[in-house]
Amino acid sequence: MFYKSFSPFIKQSSYGKWINTLILARDSSAIGNSARNFIKTDYKGDLIDLKAFKDKSYVLLDFWASWCVPCRELTPYLKSIFDRYHAKGLQIISVSIDRNENSWKKAIVTDEVTGFYHIIDNTSFNPIKTAYSVGAIPAYILIDKNGNIAGRYFGNENEGRKELDEKLEELFDK
Repeated sequence: MFYKSFSPFIKQSSYGKWINTLILARDSSAIGNSARNFIKTDYKGDLIDLKAFKDKSYVLLDFWASWCVPCRELTPYLKSIFDRYHAKGLQIISVSIDRNENSWKKAIVTDEVTGFYHIIDNTSFNPIKTAYSVGAIPAYILIDKNGNIAGRYFGNENEGRKELDEKLEELFDK
């Protein structure tokens, strides 16, 4: 609503364009919409292409960083989800927004989450984080086997984890 009231000059400025990008990302990353594809090299050097999981697996995108205390506190929770649902068709792709690749890689090993896929989104404006309209971390985006966004879960609150747990139980345990 506010963006539409901006003058053409403001809309064409770098800030106006950035705001428009964020608005479009929010709209396109809503539940039910197609997940935006990305191709990135993981921490082992393997190429991860999100569309390769289509028709095969559900994917939980885990947005985090090595310096994010709440993110790291949720590691046991993510490991429990992975242990419970991986054999039933769930993959976890951890998307780090770390700027320091050494800290990122060290956290993966320290937290013993080498079973997940790990990519880093550390270029300017964090394009994956932006495409999925993730403002704050930790955040989780659930993508179904059809490649559509099935759920969005934010923060370290119990409510978000409860909603994610309920959705995973609905998908895998019933």
